[in-house]
Amino acid sequence: MDDIGTYAIECYNLSKHYGRGKGKLQVLQNLEMKVPKGKIYGLLGPSGCGKTTLLRCCLGQLSKDSGLVLTLGRPPLTRGHGIPGSRVGYMPQDLALYGEFTIKEMLIYFATLHKMSRKDANARIDFLLDLLNLPFRNRMVAYLSGGQKRRVSFAVALIQSPELLILDEPTVGVDPLLRQKIWEYLLQFAQTGQTTIILTTHYIEEARNADVVGLMRNGKLLAEEDPQVLISTYNFPTLEEVFLKLCMADIEGDDDEHDIPSSVRAASISEVNERTRLLSNGQVTQYTNQVYEDTPAVVELPNGKSNQHGSGDDDVFVDEEAVKPRPKVGVVRSLSVMTTKSETPEYHYDKPPLKYTDIFPSLLNMWALLVKDLLKLVRNPGLTLFQFILPVVEVCLFYLAIGGKPQNLDVAVINNDPDGPFNLSQKFLAQIDDSMINQKPVDSLDEAISDLRNGKYWGVIDIPENYSYYLIQRQVEGISADNATLWGSTVRVTLDATNQQIAISIQTGLLAAYESFIEVVLTSLALNPALGQIPLVFLDPVYGELDGPFTYFMAAGVIITIIFFHAVALTSMTFVVERKEGLLDRIWVSGVGSGEVSIAHVMTQFLIISVQIALVLVFTFAVFELPNEGSLFLVILMMMLQGLCGMALGLLISAFCDSESTAIQLALGSFYPLLLLSGVVWPIQAMPEPLYYIALVLPQTLSAEGIRAILGRGWDMSYFEVWIGFVATTAWWLVLLTLATIVLRVRR
Repeated sequence: MDDIGTYAIECYNLSKHYGRGKGKLQVLQNLEMKVPKGKIYGLLGPSGCGKTTLLRCCLGQLSKDSGLVLTLGRPPLTRGHGIPGSRVGYMPQDLALYGEFTIKEMLIYFATLHKMSRKDANARIDFLLDLLNLPFRNRMVAYLSGGQKRRVSFAVALIQSPELLILDEPTVGVDPLLRQKIWEYLLQFAQTGQTTIILTTHYIEEARNADVVGLMRNGKLLAEEDPQVLISTYNFPTLEEVFLKLCMADIEGDDDEHDIPSSVRAASISEVNERTRLLSNGQVTQYTNQVYEDTPAVVELPNGKSNQHGSGDDDVFVDEEAVKPRPKVGVVRSLSVMTTKSETPEYHYDKPPLKYTDIFPSLLNMWALLVKDLLKLVRNPGLTLFQFILPVVEVCLFYLAIGGKPQNLDVAVINNDPDGPFNLSQKFLAQIDDSMINQKPVDSLDEAISDLRNGKYWGVIDIPENYSYYLIQRQVEGISADNATLWGSTVRVTLDATNQQIAISIQTGLLAAYESFIEVVLTSLALNPALGQIPLVFLDPVYGELDGPFTYFMAAGVIITIIFFHAVALTSMTFVVERKEGLLDRIWVSGVGSGEVSIAHVMTQFLIISVQIALVLVFTFAVFELPNEGSLFLVILMMMLQGLCGMALGLLISAFCDSESTAIQLALGSFYPLLLLSGVVWPIQAMPEPLYYIALVLPQTLSAEGIRAILGRGWDMSYFEVWIGFVATTAWWLVLLTLATIVLRVRR
């Protein structure tokens, strides 16, 4: 094959399958294709026949199972080759446009990705807007009609004047008038001969204007030729009937493919070539002899050229009778052998020297991606404002709703102690905090317990008969007091403990009331109040407050949880939406790397996270006055790392998922396990041992402990509990971001 590498696209024995085992689907089957340079090549076939898969293999977006693919002379993804890159323009079947952009911004964005100067980009934009009859350049893409959007998508594919233009179903779903206009544009570009155009379509007849068509079915080409030659060869009025004939013959003739001897095939080739030469000399005007239908003929044209794989010359004249096939049940091969597996040629090329641009991300690409993401934020002010305000609302709700003292709890009181000058029960009841416990006098214990069971009260306080007398006797007799005295001086409390926090609050309130009651009584008797206290004293704590609210414990974990999961929510849909709309495919073909996309998204979302962190900290320390004994800088740094970690997890979810619902389910599904196991709600020391060790390696556990140490103890990076939190968060961030980039690269 001396001409290998001279075509725009060459495929030799190309095979590709999806799935494994019983679910294995062979999409491309030893396919061979040659696309001549400077021509329009129509790849025709029904949906699902492998057209898009073939193009993705030619662009390097899919890896092949076997065979050889050359795009513009070299295999795709060859270093420094520009495929994918600026040498190819790609228009996916989806519109793949950003609705928040104007027409000009859309074109400038892709011009930047293709490293075009602003002067060249503006000149090219003016040319394309005029050529495609597009409206005012500053009109938003979202407000364009369907036909205008498709023309903008067409302009994006042409912005860098590519050598190879690939259009995947450019006319699907459009009206006949726009379809005709698209073909007019294609013919205009083809006249220059500088751009090779490949388009896929399942509208067979519209491809009659192409120079060469490839008729594809079930992952193989049934024919590859000038459409007019195919129509003349098979003596059908339409190209669609030719395709149907080829499909039927392919279905019926799989078992008869080798029935005709090779000598007969060779004789048939010679016969067709000879008759064509005689026809060109005017010696023969009609033939009655016919050739076998499956003859793999390479017909010599009157100008001495061969039309194998389609020359595309407009002045080709082929007599219909000279190449008219004889009706026969078998496989139609058209004018070239399309399904016979041949030996894959060896192809060698000199690799260019490695440059730093081949290793490191492109700053220009990342700048374009960053500007694109920022522009989307600016064009969606309502959504952007919501993203800024929501964390603040959640922090406020946490401080207002969590850790406070329960109020207005109805508790039944049965006081059987008779009134008198030494009635101590009334003094005890007077010490109870009225803001928390509402005392409801009840006549009998049975009635109170019945109401308690019916949910009317949270508890019952039962003061026995002659309580004051027995309490005095208890103090006088001391260790000699009998059980009757002890029981008669004891207040009995029955609680509804279904709500543990309320039950504990009532217990704590009554114990505090009793301590205050003893102090009042002993003081009135000129005795030392310490005599009535439990001989156990809690001195001032080294760190924190003994009566500090539960909010102080939860605050550190809640803050980083809010930042972490908002970052997950911001990024978990990023790639899903862009992949679904075809935008990712478009920028991959433009030569953008997966690492550049990941870094640009992280940079954009980091700006949002920074604003969220600033607002959250203002409300935490300035409004709700959370104590802070340590460095605010370390707190901010930890929260930023948690935001980056959350973004990386969101990117990983987005890279894995193909639908919004799956991404949302994964993001929500990760929320509660991380929240419950990271020690935010309850100390991890209370967990079973296996869960304890799992909790230790989660991204938020050590970070929350580190922030608690900074806020409550004033520790710095010299303490293990602090720096291990930074190390763990950084490690999680880098691992998750690397995995997201790898998954994106693999799924390309």
